[in-house]
Amino acid sequence: MSDSDWYFNFMIDQAKCEAESSRISGKLLERGYIHTSPLNAHCFRVPLAGSYQLSISVPADANSGSAVPLVAETALVRHGSLVYVGKWGYDDVCRFCGTNSASDDSVINELCSEIDRLKVLVTPSNQDDEDDDDDDDNDDENDEEDEADEADEAVVAQGAEQVQMVSISNQEQDG
Repeated sequence: MSDSDWYFNFMIDQAKCEAESSRISGKLLERGYIHTSPLNAHCFRVPLAGSYQLSISVPADANSGSAVPLVAETALVRHGSLVYVGKWGYDDVCRFCGTNSASDDSVINELCSEIDRLKVLVTPSNQDDEDDDDDDDNDDENDEEDEADEADEAVVAQGAEQVQMVSISNQEQDG
């Protein structure tokens, strides 16, 4: 396969993954899981607690050549960077596979459970002392983290408005 054929096929796979990510995003919003606007068309983040987020994507490399993407992938993010916490099951990315698509209800249920599980784990009372951000030596760093946390809260508030609009729209359609 030539480089141009490979690239063409990759771009087709990428477009399929973007559409599937949009379906997952919509289903999570319908269930009340607020998230950021897409970072790119196949990836978005769900705020967990503090500076933690869960990145959810439908990556083309994991769905290469399939008629419909079947694999959704999650990664743990803190302060905008990927982090790996083995004791939480994130020594790498986690993958969730559907039978018919990555947006199958079974995958959405698993993603909702994963978000709920991680929200508990990232609370300050469940973190090690070595991960404590309250050291006096890091005041400038803490100010930046506080600003990032405030930005996350603003995203959550914006997402809540989106859920309300979706809910109102659904009620209008039903009524």
